[in-house]
Amino acid sequence: MCKRRLILLIAALVLAVGCKKEAKFVDTDTGEQKSVKILRFDKALFEKQHSDMGKYLDSIRSEYKDLLFSSELTESLKELAADTVGQMAWKAVCKRYNDLTWLENNITNAFANLQKSYPKTTLPKFYTMIAGPARFEEGFAQRIFAMDSCVVVALDWYSIDEQLNKVYGIPNYMIKVLDSAFLAVDIIKTYLREVTTLDVKLAIENPESDLLSLMVEVGKFDYAVKQLLGCDDATVLRYTKAEYDWCVKNESNIWGFLVENKLLFEKDSFKFRGIINDAPFSKGIEGSPARVAEYIGFNVVSKYVEQSKVSINALLHTTDANKILRESNYKPKK
Repeated sequence: MCKRRLILLIAALVLAVGCKKEAKFVDTDTGEQKSVKILRFDKALFEKQHSDMGKYLDSIRSEYKDLLFSSELTESLKELAADTVGQMAWKAVCKRYNDLTWLENNITNAFANLQKSYPKTTLPKFYTMIAGPARFEEGFAQRIFAMDSCVVVALDWYSIDEQLNKVYGIPNYMIKVLDSAFLAVDIIKTYLREVTTLDVKLAIENPESDLLSLMVEVGKFDYAVKQLLGCDDATVLRYTKAEYDWCVKNESNIWGFLVENKLLFEKDSFKFRGIINDAPFSKGIEGSPARVAEYIGFNVVSKYVEQSKVSINALLHTTDANKILRESNYKPKK
């Protein structure tokens, strides 16, 4: 299952802002301190031209065995390296990500903090690559892949400029979300969803989930990421300062909108997807940024933890959204 998802990511080919905590990750077997070292497969593939790309990929197979595990992938990568779009994407990546030390430090700190709640956490290998353009919904969903042994990040999807987007076709309102400021947030959130809480039944995977369950669930992950990275609220919510400030100022109005329109326990996603999904704005609320329901969910969870003093482990494994709302004593400021 995991390899199949990784194949989809690679075959699609076809910052430190606000994060300040410092911690050390310790290998529980050896007692050795470890830190993240991101393996730049994008550089390995694009930095130099090779007369025999197949032979070159064979020579680096041991270092990138998590990516070069089939002949089909090897052929796809050879094509991508020679493709003009691939070269264009590589140039865009080079402009933004010549050095990833800041990202390595942020991720190391997050995993060190995660280890306190999940002592059996191991440090996976981290790779960056260029995935190439794909249908937006698929490419966006697969821009980061995570399993317990490795995490793969498609840096080209975080390097979209005007020229590159003529090929990738990403909606303009999403380009600001695909920014380096939110890269560490997206990586840690993906890891929490796909590895740390693999044993938890997620509301987002249940078509019968109501809005409250969905907004509290995403709020739980937002809260956990904030604690692990030490990020400010705006960064973890992937908002600009102006967008976050608008939500703070209008929090009681957002909550009133949810209550008055009886949306909290609504299960028809057609009626609420416009206020929890990425979009130019939240449907029905004038002047709002996207995902205002997520903002409320994050605040409900924050109040719940403040009241209950639960650990990140306990929080992520609490799936009763009604309990979280009730015990949070959440009341938006007017």
